[in-house]
Amino acid sequence: MWLTHIKEQYIQNELKTKQIAQYKNDISDVKVLNSANTKNILILNDDILFTQKDWSIQSEMLAHIPLCSHPSPENILLIGYDTKVIEHILKHKDAKNITVLDVDQNISKAINEHFLDKDINDTRVKVINTDMQDFLADKDENLYDIILLNIMPSYIKNKEIIYSDISKMLKDDGIFISKFMPWQEDELAQKDILKNIGEYFKILMPYYFSMTMQSYCMGSFLFAGNKFHPTADIILHKSDLLDDNAYYTGDIHKASFCVPNSIDKTYRNFVKK
Repeated sequence: MWLTHIKEQYIQNELKTKQIAQYKNDISDVKVLNSANTKNILILNDDILFTQKDWSIQSEMLAHIPLCSHPSPENILLIGYDTKVIEHILKHKDAKNITVLDVDQNISKAINEHFLDKDINDTRVKVINTDMQDFLADKDENLYDIILLNIMPSYIKNKEIIYSDISKMLKDDGIFISKFMPWQEDELAQKDILKNIGEYFKILMPYYFSMTMQSYCMGSFLFAGNKFHPTADIILHKSDLLDDNAYYTGDIHKASFCVPNSIDKTYRNFVKK
């Protein structure tokens, strides 16, 4: 079968694949495809989450950017199960408590059965299976140093409530990372997300990285916080010690926040540097 990935009206990618698994219920339809080029591919409701070829890239950029910007990230919340992200968080010895919110068991089953290359067996990690909004609404304030929202924006309902609850659960110097989108995609949707998250943070900056099958071969996250700046406060002795990564380095960390001048002008009134 051919996997067709439409980038925009007149541009699309196609990849020859075969389906090797499917996990489906009333909440989601998750498929695992296999391709000679990218190995296994994780699909959620026809959206590509990642391929095995570039899984580590996305995971490294989600984990190491905030953990190398915060001097003591002891308590971390990961919303959206991903063992590769957990693996990279565990490289940081100052991460003492890692809570993982598994909001879609179809995704976690697919990852554990078709992507997992080694078991995560660490007492610092606690996995909770529950609804994201219920979990966030029921928690106290000022709990976490870092919150990672590993869910595509289009799948987040009640964004204003979610972002508000997340901002309350963060400590005053906490860092929030959210999945975002390439700068070539829907400008109004990007500005809407930036506006919603920007209500709660003094620093708000998107960053970008290479991805094989994502739109425009680019992945993106949003960095948000009120104290630590992702480039001015990068802790080089932490980033330099991470020498076994496939993608992330201290130089990549800083360069990922660079954008073309035209893009900088487009989002200047929404980004907070």
